Amino acid sequence: MSTRSTRISRELSRCFESRSSTRTASEAADLNRLRPGLSFLRGWIAENLRRDADAVMHYRDHLLANTGDVAGRRQIAFALRRLKRPREALVEARTLARARPDDLEAQALHVETAFEAQQPSEAVRVLDRLSKQRESSREIRVLRVDMLGRHGRAAQAIKEAEAWLAAGPDDIPNRALAARASELGGDWTGAIAHLQHAVELAPDSLAPRALLARLLQHRNRWSEAEAEWRAANQRFPEHVGVLYEIAVCREHTGDLIGAESAARDALKREPDNPELLNFLGYLFADHAFKLDEAVLLVRRALSADPDNGAYLDSLGWAYFRLGRFDEARRLLERAVERTGGDAVVHEHLGDVYNSLRLNNLAVEQYRRSAAAGNRDPGLRAKLGTVR
Repeated sequence: MSTRSTRISRELSRCFESRSSTRTASEAADLNRLRPGLSFLRGWIAENLRRDADAVMHYRDHLLANTGDVAGRRQIAFALRRLKRPREALVEARTLARARPDDLEAQALHVETAFEAQQPSEAVRVLDRLSKQRESSREIRVLRVDMLGRHGRAAQAIKEAEAWLAAGPDDIPNRALAARASELGGDWTGAIAHLQHAVELAPDSLAPRALLARLLQHRNRWSEAEAEWRAANQRFPEHVGVLYEIAVCREHTGDLIGAESAARDALKREPDNPELLNFLGYLFADHAFKLDEAVLLVRRALSADPDNGAYLDSLGWAYFRLGRFDEARRLLERAVERTGGDAVVHEHLGDVYNSLRLNNLAVEQYRRSAAAGNRDPGLRAKLGTVR
């Protein structure tokens, strides 16, 4: 799960969430609403608290006094996209792109928002202009394939990627781009074949094998993915992330002992790595074994990143498994907020409410989990039994 907040932003969030601090900031804004920096700061804090409508208001106040500020306009566009207001986002993205014609990130935002606002001809015009300006740029080729493929033009993306590949069939980035285009077009067999060829061309490179393994994971071909990661581990034993991926694959194939072993091997190399600590702790919690160790592991992860929603969920789930429902509730309520409403976290919190006989709250969380994309049949069963 994404953890966008830095340590500074988390400290500011805690400060401004208090009633007195919010009042102080409001009073300062009333005294000088256009004071440079204050409105941007308030917008940034609102974003980190996932209050995007407030963030838009504060960033717009900021731009009244700082009309050329690129960062403020970019943040408005991002917030408007999250609010599902694509036409307004497009207005901001256009302005930003005009101000930063050589900034590829700004141009990409323009293309993305144009597609989202149902203005495909505008998006394609921007892509064509970028291609003409930077004809041999690999970055532009990647941008074209990704944007066209994700926005209903996969056939064109595949055609362009295959043309570039034909001009350089032994070029690994071209091969990877052709795989990406095939993936976006739903041709998984073709995508896998491209990446297998890339591995053959560069057996001593980690990147092609990692791309292949992740694509296999995406297709739920976990045993094949594990085989690729194990091959990578033999060639690149110094990469702890490879051991982590092996552990993930083994969990999905039901090899919990093997998953634990790979995770512990990784932790021997990086004993304070919070992602590894959380993975192993959640493995124990989710499968209901070694629960006391699960708590210790996730607490160590949280000591490095106290507001990480995924870690809060892991610890709350471990407490739930231990029957410590009140502690689980407090942690999972925070986790729902910090993850922005992750589907699994909603379901976990629903299970806690259900155990506390708070049936209406449980049903609400289960429904939110379903709305967030949880298609697990077990969730539907819970909704049918909780009254």
